Amino acid sequence: MDFSPETGFTARDRTRTFSNGDLVEFAQAITHQFTWNHRDPLPFISLFSDLEHAQNWGCKTPWSANGTTRDRWTLYTINTASLMGTHTFFKLSDIVRMLGVTIPERARQHIEGAFICLHHIPITAIQESRADTEVEQDKESREFREEANAYDYLGECGDEDSDREMMQENWNTIFDKNMEDRW
Repeated sequence: MDFSPETGFTARDRTRTFSNGDLVEFAQAITHQFTWNHRDPLPFISLFSDLEHAQNWGCKTPWSANGTTRDRWTLYTINTASLMGTHTFFKLSDIVRMLGVTIPERARQHIEGAFICLHHIPITAIQESRADTEVEQDKESREFREEANAYDYLGECGDEDSDREMMQENWNTIFDKNMEDRW
């Protein structure tokens, strides 16, 4: 797939179209889209429906040569509502279910959360772009917050500030008393 800041995303194969009689070819092209070692130009652009899944997948960089080469990448947020109603935007799980498309084992995790777009995603559909370093920092921050929340000793008192303050005061009193009694 190619990207231009003027026009948006364009699939490598911009000429291949499918008619009602081309369901076998359509299904085969989708299978190829999710076959990582398939290198022929394809008419589709793949999209994730879940931001966290896209971030995690991007941070794993499965396209790096044995994990040693660090390729730069950008995460784009697409307004898929602007693509709805076209005959070029598909939910992968619907296609798999209706046409019996076979997705390679390594890519099956994406079936429920993937969409494909035929040929083009216009620049007007792009809402945001974030560099890989920003995405990785956000992911690390999110993981740190999740881990910190797991050890929140005031977690059981809820989100009300007065409840947290009261509980903190109780903990401080207990701690002070233990220190006085030389624990």
